[in-house]
Amino acid sequence: MAANEKPANPAKPINLPSVEVVQQELASARSIEDFFGREGIFAKLFARTLEEMLEAELTAHLGYEKYEVKGRNSGNSRNGKVTRQLNSSAGSTTIQVPRDRNGEFEPTLLKKYGHNTNELEEKMWTD
Repeated sequence: MAANEKPANPAKPINLPSVEVVQQELASARSIEDFFGREGIFAKLFARTLEEMLEAELTAHLGYEKYEVKGRNSGNSRNGKVTRQLNSSAGSTTIQVPRDRNGEFEPTLLKKYGHNTNELEEKMWTD
């Protein structure tokens, strides 16, 4: 690759909540349930992070960013999202999983029809 060329598909940064937002959430916690409960701070952060990572996987699969001209008439494109209920060590949470028009996108992060994040959580904590 020449010095002035850009990579074909640079990694898009994941949009995590700002430090200020996390601090506000933490300050609003009044019990352990506010941290680890079904609607707790960690469940929300975990779900949002998974959704961002799945979006990045779909972008890599398709080979172009969302709304990029390169994707027009490419033969495959984004096709909305499907709601999936996940069971994690923190309880049950709902995420939006992106999909492609041809139905070829199979996330490596979560199995296509999987509802359990135990394997993912083990990788996060042991690596």
